[in-house]
Amino acid sequence: MAKLEYVKGDLFKHAQDRNVIAHICNNKGGWGAGFTGALSQFCKYPEIYYRQKTQYLLGTTDILDIYFNFSETIHLYVANMIAQDGYSSKGKPACDLLALQTCLLSVSAHAKMYNCEVICPKLGAGLGGRNWNREIIPLIDLCLVSKGIDTIVYEL
Repeated sequence: MAKLEYVKGDLFKHAQDRNVIAHICNNKGGWGAGFTGALSQFCKYPEIYYRQKTQYLLGTTDILDIYFNFSETIHLYVANMIAQDGYSSKGKPACDLLALQTCLLSVSAHAKMYNCEVICPKLGAGLGGRNWNREIIPLIDLCLVSKGIDTIVYEL
């Protein structure tokens, strides 16, 4: 039975073979605030890939193999999930729940195919403006946990 687990600490210190680091990107080409800034310090490739795009369609997910060692066949993936419509403003959350659901289902299919677990920050709850308990956890349960994907949420 898959589980949703919470860990206090730095996600990047625990990232390992067969992990998918899932995070939300906006559809405006902005990168560097919130989790993306920390991700770029860990590995520049997801940012470079994101910035080379010319369109950012809500609900699309780019899953990048950021570490591949031919001799050991180690894989660490990053899922750039386009699930934020612009930027949050007072009273208007930026995280699009339908787009996030679509993205999480893409991540789930990849994780299932490559026997991975998903690790992530609190998706959509910070700059995305959504309620973690009421809106995001049900999507994680529906799209990942119920499909047999272990998911670990890292909190600093």
